[in-house]
Amino acid sequence: MAIFHFSMGIISRKKGKSVVGAASYISGEKLYDRYYGRLCDNRRRQDVLYTEILLPPGAPSQLYDRNTFWNAVDDAEKRCDSRTARVIIMALPNELTHDEHILLVRTFILNNFVSLGMGADIAIHSGHRADKHLDMVKNAELVPDNPHAHVLLTTRIVGADGFNTKKERDWDKKEILIHWRSQWAQAQNQALERKGLSIRVSHESYVAQGVDKIPTKHLGRKVKALEDRGISTDYCNDNKKAIKQNRERDTKKLEKSRVYRYDREHSI
Repeated sequence: MAIFHFSMGIISRKKGKSVVGAASYISGEKLYDRYYGRLCDNRRRQDVLYTEILLPPGAPSQLYDRNTFWNAVDDAEKRCDSRTARVIIMALPNELTHDEHILLVRTFILNNFVSLGMGADIAIHSGHRADKHLDMVKNAELVPDNPHAHVLLTTRIVGADGFNTKKERDWDKKEILIHWRSQWAQAQNQALERKGLSIRVSHESYVAQGVDKIPTKHLGRKVKALEDRGISTDYCNDNKKAIKQNRERDTKKLEKSRVYRYDREHSI
């Protein structure tokens, strides 16, 4: 079933994070990080389904090479604590095909980020880091096929001469993050509607929507890796508890509805 997930973070040198390493991780490629002087090799990944670099019109053509692009981003940052990129993780609806996922992600990124002057590196993952170990996955209900997209975004506008000397601070505002989350929900709903499906997603919390459900927590790759190895985690246990309680609530609502209909049909 389609779910809404849109999280945004920052790749920061202050925390020792490598933007070239992040690009290697999402793309499953071997890249060389000039800033840290090390090789980043993620070619063993088996879950990368699609990758692409998207740039504004007029951007230098050499930046379409992933290794060149992210090392150029590093070169544009002079501070040892620079924030080199934004990173987004977005859940993709299981109801859509792989080609529809690509169209959905590309269109959303072009319309909301590249149109502002950002450079973007997108990667679509199957949701299973190691498909050969799926037989070890317990609680399969909590670990369904989970297609999702990783997106790395530049913190500077990309022009014909490369990266601007100044960062765009407007991109840091909370209001624009809320706007992007809303746009992602809208983009998914439009794709689902085009396919003739009635299911919809919302960027708002259950409370804001007036939905009487307990929200589950997003399971990151580290938690999923532990669960795949049969190691129980608090995150997964909390999700199982929430799912059980939500089912119990749904059952009670259904029973009340049936009783109400029966009373109306048999009332004098």
